[in-house]
Amino acid sequence: MKRTDHLRTAGYAVLLLILSAGCGKVPSGLPDIQTGDLMITARDTSVTDSMFVQLDYDPAIFRENPCFIGDVVAGFHRLYVFTEAAPGSVFSALEVTHQETTFVEFTLNTGPVPGAFVGNIAPDFLVQDVNGGAVRLSDLQPDVVLLLFIEYT
Repeated sequence: MKRTDHLRTAGYAVLLLILSAGCGKVPSGLPDIQTGDLMITARDTSVTDSMFVQLDYDPAIFRENPCFIGDVVAGFHRLYVFTEAAPGSVFSALEVTHQETTFVEFTLNTGPVPGAFVGNIAPDFLVQDVNGGAVRLSDLQPDVVLLLFIEYT
């Protein structure tokens, strides 16, 4: 028998000993998932009796105001809230803690809100055109303006 054969046989014996000693066994069960609850309230309930609520990247769900969402996985989440009358989302970064209720309160603006959401009015700004003249976005109203941002590197 060659020396490499003895080493291979010894290696198999060590591996068999490790496996029989309990190493490499599948865990008996998965750990419990820690969850908490969310209570979301729009302050002006006379205007907002229902709203769309989107948690993280799940689809937006139409809910009553206030709304309760139970069994949310503990950790940090993104919350978007909007209505048909106020298409601009209210965004909140929040933390849900284990076995506790996290309360979120906000006010939805029913008018056009500047911001980076579809349907909102772009914030006013001033830029130079190709001839060096000043152009303010608000001066172009009521025309539709396509904003194209390009970065050259």
